[in-house]
Amino acid sequence: IVTAENLEVLAIGTTHAIQDGLPIEAVLEQIIDNEALAVLAWGFGKWLFKRGKIIKRVIKTYNSPYLLVGDNSGRPGFWPLPQLFKQARTLNLSIISGSDPLPFAGEEAKVGSYGFSVEGDFNEDEPAKSFRDIMTAPGLTPGFFGDRDRTSSFFKRQSKIYLKKYLKK
Repeated sequence: IVTAENLEVLAIGTTHAIQDGLPIEAVLEQIIDNEALAVLAWGFGKWLFKRGKIIKRVIKTYNSPYLLVGDNSGRPGFWPLPQLFKQARTLNLSIISGSDPLPFAGEEAKVGSYGFSVEGDFNEDEPAKSFRDIMTAPGLTPGFFGDRDRTSSFFKRQSKIYLKKYLKK
């Protein structure tokens, strides 16, 4: 879901439709009220400056087990752990990771190259509920696997994003 602030929120474990363009607080309330998982997805440039302050405020305000912070393979390997991830950890919010391929040729090879794993009781008859229960369990510590972008890959991907964005106009 793309919010009014141009931030990305992922909703996991819900069939409830949430429209794009709403303020981030309204999006999070709808997701959390439906007992689904809300993931604040890291994005280059989106977690800095004005929008970074919004993420910081949201992390403090919605200190809920249903709120997760999402890292992705697009954050380059040389980039240190963002301050907002450290803040999330101090508030006991879980950090998860994913591959986050972009809509460019060759990106399909990134699927599943970076992610997380968890352990817990799983009911095949209620997979979404089981996953939610595992992810909201106190003391959850996801295991991470895979690699983030190399420096050259990071700059190539960012160049493609900005070229596509500005050539559209």
